[in-house]
Amino acid sequence: AAGSLCGVVSWRGLVHSVPLMQLHDFERIERTLNRHLPSPYRELLLDYPFPPDSSAAELWIPQDPDSIIRDNERALLGTLDGAAWPHHFFILGSDGGEEMYLLDCRRHPYPVLIYQVETATTRPYADSFDQFVRMQWDDLRAIEEDERRMTKAYRTKKWWQFWVRPYPPHAS
Repeated sequence: AAGSLCGVVSWRGLVHSVPLMQLHDFERIERTLNRHLPSPYRELLLDYPFPPDSSAAELWIPQDPDSIIRDNERALLGTLDGAAWPHHFFILGSDGGEEMYLLDCRRHPYPVLIYQVETATTRPYADSFDQFVRMQWDDLRAIEEDERRMTKAYRTKKWWQFWVRPYPPHAS
């Protein structure tokens, strides 16, 4: 499990306590996977900026050492484009579906690629890890804005607009 120290993240107007990964977590990941993690990735996880209930924390860039190890161990047993899985690709997370985010640890500034599970192929996604993180924040802001619009649409709907459902879906 991640370290016992916590950081504070503000998201959706709420303040969250986020367990921070510690150096011994990185050492365990690196030792288990027999690889060195790039400093931008280490720095992000040591000062994790994403709230625990966000898609970033759950899918895109999880910070749980066990899931990081599990995902990367499975990948190292597989293939990419018919060849053994390249050791320099590190799985950051996924979109929650058929695409995984790969960090190219061999090339600075650590570009991120999309690995399409169904076709076992890759394509460029972000020119650097820093750009990838900015893209995740942009996506989180877009999700938050969409939630605001959906909530407003429900609150201001006309009596005959039965198709406009409460948002979030579990709200009544």
